[in-house]
Amino acid sequence: VQIGFIDQEFTVRGRKFRLKTLNEEEETWSDQFVQTGGTPYAMIVSSRSPKLAVSITHIDNIPVSDLFEYPEDWSKEQRADLDVNPLRKKFWLRTQMMQFLANDLDREFILELFKAYKELDDRRSEVIKQVPN
Repeated sequence: VQIGFIDQEFTVRGRKFRLKTLNEEEETWSDQFVQTGGTPYAMIVSSRSPKLAVSITHIDNIPVSDLFEYPEDWSKEQRADLDVNPLRKKFWLRTQMMQFLANDLDREFILELFKAYKELDDRRSEVIKQVPN
């Protein structure tokens, strides 16, 4: 456990994902996207994709910050606003990753990837139990 989180690389369907456990702020952010209605698929995606969107730090050794480009129709001011505001950029990147997961990956892939995240989170919980109060 380093500074309250664990990270590890997992290979899912031939792609390498570096995942990390979430802190309280990241958990809160991801929880706001969970949908309680809709189809079973929507519920699965809505409960897992936000956590994965925060948890994924690299795909095939490429940092998440290098995976997404600003939309072409954005003005220089819009781009500059994210470039000088790390908090806004962090939220924008999370949203981009969440959309990628929801739109570009199938349900089974998300479930496999989430299984890796859950393994990491369970390991973190075990380590925390061993830390003296």
